[in-house]
Amino acid sequence: MSRVAALLAERLAMPVERVVAERKRAERALRDEALAAGGDHECHYDEIVDRWIAGLQPGLPADRHAALVRFAEDREFELERLALRAKPNARLFLEWAHGAGIRIIAVSDMYLGKRHLRRLLDELGYQGLVDRIYVSSESRAAKYSGRLFEHVLEQEALQPGELLHVGDNFHSDALAPGRLGITGVFLDERHERRRRRRQQTSSELAGLGAYGRAGC
Repeated sequence: MSRVAALLAERLAMPVERVVAERKRAERALRDEALAAGGDHECHYDEIVDRWIAGLQPGLPADRHAALVRFAEDREFELERLALRAKPNARLFLEWAHGAGIRIIAVSDMYLGKRHLRRLLDELGYQGLVDRIYVSSESRAAKYSGRLFEHVLEQEALQPGELLHVGDNFHSDALAPGRLGITGVFLDERHERRRRRRQQTSSELAGLGAYGRAGC
């Protein structure tokens, strides 16, 4: 968020603090609206950016508003792509599963939407290996509450015992599906947790104008 906000602030010639504050305000409002409507605390990046730009530049002509939205979304995708990497041997496993006729479903608590995730998966080398994508930002149902798993079961016409879920968050990927009778496999990867902490620290430093590599 901080890096995209800095780029947007530069483009709009605004203080980055104002841009960051407006981004937080827009997201907070959308999450509160999702809760008030009976969903989980989830919202979609497209909605965030649309409201974010409207708050920063109210009354813009539609074409200029759309151009700024595209700018923010493109920068966000580029940064997300740079931050992600494929797990070793994951493609080999998915190729085997796909060849064995096993249906592969991606389930994510994510602010980006299905079209973003599909593109990310394709660019990471998983093109043609993921049959369906379910994401919390579009269903307003999250893995951590179990609602997204319930949504998947309903949409796929599956019983809990027919679904095996693999992920690296103990609560969302093991406990939450387990409460519904779904087998959850927890990947405990300490090196990945350290990498994410470094990534988060680097992002926070970038928002402050310090772009060096963060230690841990």
